[in-house]
Amino acid sequence: PAQRLERLGHWASRGALDIEGMGVEIVTRLVEQGMLHDVADYYTLTFEQLAVLDLRRVKKDGTAQVLGETMATKLLASVEASKDRPLARLVFGLGIRHVGATVAEALASAFGSIDTLLAASAEELASVEQVGPKIAESVRAFAENPENIAIVRRLKAADLTTAEERRAPEREQTLAGTTWVL
Repeated sequence: PAQRLERLGHWASRGALDIEGMGVEIVTRLVEQGMLHDVADYYTLTFEQLAVLDLRRVKKDGTAQVLGETMATKLLASVEASKDRPLARLVFGLGIRHVGATVAEALASAFGSIDTLLAASAEELASVEQVGPKIAESVRAFAENPENIAIVRRLKAADLTTAEERRAPEREQTLAGTTWVL
């Protein structure tokens, strides 16, 4: 449970898809109340669920403090905005072992879509700069887990960005504009 909570919090707030306002306290309450089990559940949350979310605090008058309509509206807008983040953010946010932000960018750039990435062989993955055999095997293990594939399908159904135009790696052209005589 603690590891799941950490992954869900990481997904929401610390770099993956940047769901503004979705902090540790709110994520903890959503998990405790059974509304959040995996990352795809962020995209099934409703206004009604969020507005009455008990924050486990008591107001001065003795009543329970809930998230409220204003915060629920803001959170849902942030969840909606997170659907258009770059593919690399999605790859990073999936929590694939050994895949950090830099490797996620390299994989997204090399494969162009989540489907192509997850269908790639270990050899194809390892051919990407910054990806070695250990990371390649980790991506393969993720792709072979039916639960992970189900989450990716749910994220695609929620209309997250799962593909983007492939681009060549940007490298400084140190020899451009020079002439060599051999």
